[in-house]
Amino acid sequence: MASTDVLVLGGTGFVGQALLRALREDPAARLSWVARIGSALPADAGHLPPPILIDDLEALDLEAALRADVIVDLVSRGRGRLATRRDILGRIRAHARLVDELANRRWRGHYVYLSSGGTIYGVDPPRVCVETMPVRPFSDYALEKAFVEMHLASVAGAPGAAGGETGMALTVLRVANAYGEGQAAKPGFGVIPAIVSALATGVPFKLYGDGSSRRDYVHVDDIVTAIQAATTGAGAGAGTGAGAGTLNIGSGVGTSVRELIGLAEAAAGRAVPMEEVAMFAAEPASVVLDAGRARERLGWRARIGIAEGMHRVLAHHGLAASG
Repeated sequence: MASTDVLVLGGTGFVGQALLRALREDPAARLSWVARIGSALPADAGHLPPPILIDDLEALDLEAALRADVIVDLVSRGRGRLATRRDILGRIRAHARLVDELANRRWRGHYVYLSSGGTIYGVDPPRVCVETMPVRPFSDYALEKAFVEMHLASVAGAPGAAGGETGMALTVLRVANAYGEGQAAKPGFGVIPAIVSALATGVPFKLYGDGSSRRDYVHVDDIVTAIQAATTGAGAGAGTGAGAGTLNIGSGVGTSVRELIGLAEAAAGRAVPMEEVAMFAAEPASVVLDAGRARERLGWRARIGIAEGMHRVLAHHGLAASG
């Protein structure tokens, strides 16, 4: 079996660590990965090849990228909900440099980019979001994702700087709300880890609004499966026009925050301490993704339902009721 050189950008994040563990077990993948200096490395990093340490994505040695058959890009600047000023240039500069240079050097690998299906469709999307809808980013984070998507699409298979084709293959995975074992509770990221934290510490979970907003939750194991399906089944390194295009990665099911709380309470056998507070920013009432294109092109679908996933998360933290 031929080996594939896979470079993972953003390997120290929640999804990145799960992906590295999966790729470590893949005999067909020759793995390299990038970590920011000073970031917390995965607990099992000793079982991985040494990371490429950089201060920032802008400092990435382009030769490391050019050697890869597949680049899996999980990098973002975060949601930045507490930021007091806009800095779109700071968000996109590193990616702009990387994509331009790959195009200028006519890199012929497969770029797999994790975008955001939860934010890119706007504050008032229809009942179910499909990939052919126009994007309407309503936050700096969503705008970053939309820019990188469009920049990649503009060079994938397009004429290169010297007149030839770049040959870059492209798959964009618009991932719904990711969750799973090991996800840290951070402001702006993850209702589920915030609920878990409330159960573990007794500090009330902040329920913004009436808790009726619905989101599409997808377990990290399913996300990793989608990434692996893209890298192995969508023409990695196959040249111009390869790649799976833009795909939603979600369950197709919306779950409200109130319903999440109910699932957590059922799994834990006790109430979630909670404090109701006013909404602090415009948020979509509902975001649910149609993942039919991912089923057609990758043979992928979400397999871990939200009730099972919630129980797995609580069990991981020793919070699930026995019996």
